[in-house]
Amino acid sequence: MKKQLLWALMLLLAGFSSCQKDSFKPAATSNPAPDKVKTNVTNPTYRYVDLVLQARKPGENFDTYMAQGFGPAPLIVTGTPSWNSDMYPVLQNGVPGVQYGITAADGYNSAVTNDLGSGSFVETTGTFLGFNAAVFRADVASYNQKESIFEALFLNGTVPTGLPPMISDYVKATYDQPGIITTTGKVIRVTTGSHWAIATIDYPLPAVSNASPSNPLFLGGVTDPANPNKLYHVFGFGGKITKVSPDEANSASGTYTATSNSFIYTVTITVVRKDGTSFTWTGNTIDLS
Repeated sequence: MKKQLLWALMLLLAGFSSCQKDSFKPAATSNPAPDKVKTNVTNPTYRYVDLVLQARKPGENFDTYMAQGFGPAPLIVTGTPSWNSDMYPVLQNGVPGVQYGITAADGYNSAVTNDLGSGSFVETTGTFLGFNAAVFRADVASYNQKESIFEALFLNGTVPTGLPPMISDYVKATYDQPGIITTTGKVIRVTTGSHWAIATIDYPLPAVSNASPSNPLFLGGVTDPANPNKLYHVFGFGGKITKVSPDEANSASGTYTATSNSFIYTVTITVVRKDGTSFTWTGNTIDLS
């Protein structure tokens, strides 16, 4: 009968221990639902989660992005990630981001270390993995030993001193087992959402563009504001405009950035016309593909 009562108590304590794990979970926040995890078209084992641009708080002069659903804790990226535009002048999935700050969201027992050169990071999160049966059995064995000694004294006709051992003095209220979850990943450029995402560390690098200073990237068309029928074919490399078609103008200069459409770019361009006059214009190029 005594052993049956003991095991009933142990089962009750084990159940109590499993219920306590919820007390270690972070409090719910008002953050939006995690973005759907996306996969690489050619190989679904490579996945990424879009970084979502957050509203700036009063006094902030920098951008903040958040990704949920990649690791145990939401990841926060601050600053504006950059990339090697000479190697990758065209927006495409997998271009590595560099020069950014990354942390775990408040309320999670996580730390993040990143490599600014490669765009990769490691997130480590302390967690509770479940019931630690080994420690529980050891505590029960200690109680059984003390209780057996106490019982043996009675059987030998000796009245033991002190109170009998109490199982609550040996068996703990909780046996949650601490552990560490390690998640690796990297910040990449993508063609969806904010154009930035958290990807698996093995997400493949895209092929380096064959654009070069001598073979610049075609950016699209720009219309002369003084003559709607005049269209300039614009070329660039490494984020800078290098020329328009030679027979259209004397020279062109400026900058460009990619958009979600791989055939349209946002440009700020100064064109010197054939007659020596010039104009400066900012906007999206016309898709002439």
